[in-house]
Amino acid sequence: MSGIGIPNKSIINGGSFSCAIVAASWHKEIVSALIWGAVEYLKLSKINYEIFEVPGSFELPLACSKKLNSDFDFAVALGVILRGETPHFDFVAAGATNGLMTVMLNSGKPIGFGILTCDNEKQALARADKTNIEFNKGAEAAHAAASLLLINEKKQSI
Repeated sequence: MSGIGIPNKSIINGGSFSCAIVAASWHKEIVSALIWGAVEYLKLSKINYEIFEVPGSFELPLACSKKLNSDFDFAVALGVILRGETPHFDFVAAGATNGLMTVMLNSGKPIGFGILTCDNEKQALARADKTNIEFNKGAEAAHAAASLLLINEKKQSI
């Protein structure tokens, strides 16, 4: 796993913001670690959050759309898609990615992309480190979305 070029996850003061963490139910151990990372980052940033579970990563775009159309300022989408022996991986990964981008552009609200697309479980576990927030992709997704929210709110420059 490359850590080259990783941005600093600066803690923001987001006490008035709310985040919907939307997590797939496949690969519970890994997704739980991603949720841990997102929650730790949001707590440090004083951002209110709620966690919602969906069946799989393919369902993340619709759930994020529903949450962003309610009272949430931004969302963090978390899931794991492991490569198998069929093209299913490609379809699910592309559908979830394109769906989340469409929801983000249509809603004008940020979505942190925390879907791991890995060849195997070992790679996914390395990206869902539950001992160090700096190496947790859930925390990284929460940071990215919260930072974009601040940029959108014109409270911070790029």
